[in-house]
Amino acid sequence: MKRRLDAITWGPPVLLFAVAVGFTALTGQFSPAARAVPRLVGLVVLLLCALDLLSRLDAPIGRALAGWLNPAGLTEPHQGVDRALMARQMAATGATIGFVAAFVLLGVLPAVALFGVLALRFGGRLGWRTGLATSAAMTGLVWLLFGRVLGLALFPGLLFGGVW
Repeated sequence: MKRRLDAITWGPPVLLFAVAVGFTALTGQFSPAARAVPRLVGLVVLLLCALDLLSRLDAPIGRALAGWLNPAGLTEPHQGVDRALMARQMAATGATIGFVAAFVLLGVLPAVALFGVLALRFGGRLGWRTGLATSAAMTGLVWLLFGRVLGLALFPGLLFGGVW
C-alpha cells in the first residue's frame, strides 16, 4: 500500500506530538507532586504519537508497526472519501486537542466536567440535563477518588493556579 505524504495524513499526529511536547515541558514548572500525573499523561501521548507516526512510514518498520497496531489499516483504501467518517475523525481529534488545552488552561476538574458534558451531548447524543448530571457525577468521582481518597494534588490549570 502506497502511503501519501500530505497534511491530512501527517498533520494531526504531528500537531498532537508538538502539543504533547509543549505540555510535557510545562510540567517541569510544577511541584513534584503536582507534575506526576500530567507528566505521565504527556509521555504516554508522546509514545502513542511516535508509534502512530512510525506506522505511517512507507518502510518495513512502518508496515510492521501498522500490521501489529492495526491490521485492518493495511487493506487497500476504498474508492472515494467517506466524508461522514472523515468529519467524525476530525471531530474526535479536535475534541482530544480541546480536552488537552482545557486540562492545561483550566485544570483537571473543569476539563473533565466540560469534556463530559460536550462528549455526552454531541458524541453520545444525550440531552443537556443527562449530560450535565452525568458529567457532574463523573467530576465528583474524579475529585473524590484522586483528590480525597488518594490525596493527589489535582492540577489547577494555568489560568486559575490554585483555585480548585
